[in-house]
Amino acid sequence: MRLCVRQGTAAGGEAIARILEWDIGDIVAVNGHIYVSNRGEVGLEVTSGSLLAKALRLPPTHDHGLKQAGNSRELELIASAECRKRVVKRSAVVAAVRDWFDRHDFIEVETPVLQSVAGGALARPFISHHNALGCETSLRISAELYLRRCTVGGLERVYDIGKRFRNEGMSRRHNPEFTMLEWFMAYSDYRDAAAFTEGLIAHVAQRALNGLCVAYRDTIIDLTTPWRRVTLQDVVTEMLGVDVCAASVEELVALLPEKPSTEVSWAEAVQRVFSTHVEPNLVQPTLVTHFPVEGRPFIKRDPLIPRIGESFEVVIGGMEIASGGTGVDDPDDQLERLAAQRGAQEDEVELAATDGEYVTALQYGAPPAAGSGIGIDRLLMILFDCDSIRDVIPFATPG
Repeated sequence: MRLCVRQGTAAGGEAIARILEWDIGDIVAVNGHIYVSNRGEVGLEVTSGSLLAKALRLPPTHDHGLKQAGNSRELELIASAECRKRVVKRSAVVAAVRDWFDRHDFIEVETPVLQSVAGGALARPFISHHNALGCETSLRISAELYLRRCTVGGLERVYDIGKRFRNEGMSRRHNPEFTMLEWFMAYSDYRDAAAFTEGLIAHVAQRALNGLCVAYRDTIIDLTTPWRRVTLQDVVTEMLGVDVCAASVEELVALLPEKPSTEVSWAEAVQRVFSTHVEPNLVQPTLVTHFPVEGRPFIKRDPLIPRIGESFEVVIGGMEIASGGTGVDDPDDQLERLAAQRGAQEDEVELAATDGEYVTALQYGAPPAAGSGIGIDRLLMILFDCDSIRDVIPFATPG
């Protein structure tokens, strides 16, 4: 809006004197009358004005603002309307997530951020020290175990959306502090969880973007449900002509452009083949099911193929957005798998979960349940057409 000050009045002269003292970036309050000029421009005829906040530094310009801003998000917000818009849209996405769960009779549960043992996923945690208790604690890497314990306690539909912390470096797809949505639904299995997850993502896109077709990296992604469903075995066979369930570790490693520096298991080799050759080529929304149970200690085994789990991953734009499956409900099997996981880890810091309380909870009787975890920041990368996770986090980790 253009400001207009008439010099012919005492008020106008006083306002001009004040305006001449203002600098770019100052925050001011003005009073006056709105008008439209002969050229159709909206303006304000100022009758009085005052300075609210003085800018001691010049704000960044649009052309040089992002370079000037560095790690200062507030300067990026000043310089870039697109940056401000993403923050607003992010809030709309989170609101749409909560709306979806409200519609399906879920309750939001706040699980501990400080945990005695960081469980629920295979990831290196951030370690802290609890002065009052005199022991080490970890920032949570997942809320899965606490949500599953809620289902044991009779809370049949629960979710947690909040920060997770994984001390595993940084990349365009990973920030050490990130936002994850995790949920569990009793009396369901991986098929129910997969359908629920695709419905949730479609709902969020519709609410936040007013549509289900998203422009991402020079292509149009159609989030209209139902999405394609394919087993891991079938999609690898389709793309590479290899049956991973019949292939040896050596045959799978031979498919990798970079050979592992240490010995890997069959499940690790399968996962690397999938991540290297298949996942980057799944652009349209795809539900890939039946991953190896090794590395997924809380996923129920397939009754016909014990080394395969009732699991799924959601891949969109060549990137994993969500993963989930049917939870283990047999406490003996759960204890055995946690013990095997413990033996497989040489570095105690990297041990993800040996939570005895969790196994004890299952012994009281755990209803069949399934759920998933969704990386909110990665989903936003797809919805907002961003190449880096830093673009969608209001205050990403500096670096």
